[in-house]
Amino acid sequence: MNSQPNEIIGKDQSNAPPFPVGALYAAASVIAFSLIITSLAVFIGYRMTWTPPAQPASVLAIHFEIDKNDGDIVITDALTKRQLAQMPSQTNRFVKSLAGGLDFQRTRDGHATSAPYEVVRWDDGRLSLRDPITGKQIELAAFGRNQVLIFAEIMERAHVQPQAQRRTSQNRQAAAHFSNKERAAQ
Repeated sequence: MNSQPNEIIGKDQSNAPPFPVGALYAAASVIAFSLIITSLAVFIGYRMTWTPPAQPASVLAIHFEIDKNDGDIVITDALTKRQLAQMPSQTNRFVKSLAGGLDFQRTRDGHATSAPYEVVRWDDGRLSLRDPITGKQIELAAFGRNQVLIFAEIMERAHVQPQAQRRTSQNRQAAAHFSNKERAAQ
């Protein structure tokens, strides 16, 4: 074997063109520039895309109560005091954990747990649970479709309509009220 120590076996290096070092520096510069600009944008909080923030379409104030006897979760409308749902603790641990976690955060922050929470339906269709005392907002879709359906059903039971529909029906009721008054006056 006549092989020299610096020779690569099976390759003839005599005809290979030299690697373009300038292209290597240019690629490294582009990568470094991209990383620096992206890091700077993240650091200052720049959002690459902008969508207008969603507005609440309807809001339902609710209370969570955990039955001391059997651990069932009772959800009531905070305004009417009407029971909207009663869920056995064995079948819906999500709602029990959610209520317990929100109450724990209020207690930890020194707030009373008696204030209502809000189920918010946004104008883009999302549902979230909001604590107006601590400012915490939980996007229910993050926990799956079934959890969203639970709170959508609760809003249906409370007959909560989006604000635009509510205003329209209130306007109709007011118009009917005034037209009845006008008919009575004639």
